[in-house]
Amino acid sequence: FSYSWPAEVAAVPALVRRFTAERARMLADQKADFTEGLSYADAEGCFGCNRDLARDWSVVADTPRFLVLSGSVYVYSGGAHGNTGFEALVWDRQARKAFDSKRMFTSAAALQAALGEGWCAGLKTERAERLGEEASAVMGEDDIFPCPPIADLQLYPVSSDGKLFDRIELLAGQYVAGSYAEGVYEVTLPVTPAVLAAVRPRYKAAFVAAK
Repeated sequence: FSYSWPAEVAAVPALVRRFTAERARMLADQKADFTEGLSYADAEGCFGCNRDLARDWSVVADTPRFLVLSGSVYVYSGGAHGNTGFEALVWDRQARKAFDSKRMFTSAAALQAALGEGWCAGLKTERAERLGEEASAVMGEDDIFPCPPIADLQLYPVSSDGKLFDRIELLAGQYVAGSYAEGVYEVTLPVTPAVLAAVRPRYKAAFVAAK
């Protein structure tokens, strides 16, 4: 079991309290699951006793007002392989609160309209690089993994100058945009007038169109 966060988080007491509490809950759950696994042990062994849980936070962007964090959690509880999930969290220094990054935008429909086309084009390019000739089949309309909507992705506002957000990083975790073997897909798009139009009024000053 491991749970870690960077120095930027350590400087925010409210986040430290939040993550410390989550760490305690996750560790307690992991211990309970392990204890339950032991109860099923027999002469042939203990399936599910070999467990792993790792929670890590990293900084994606750090501007005067906002700290954008990416949270990942890897879980292995037996079987062929573990799985990794992701989270996008924004700390607002002015409002002193944390929230999902998508709350900076007016709606899922507005995000889809502003980013959907660029995301699918970027995903197609990434798939072609990884899968070669197989990519065209994977992108077929009837395939099990069509281009997922923005609502199914993690969204991270990114800043080139450390002051304003001028790019949007989109991340599709395992099984969201492809098979487990394909791994995670990431596409970074510029902030455009359409993206700016989708930002909630109270956050517009934090964004700027990419040059």
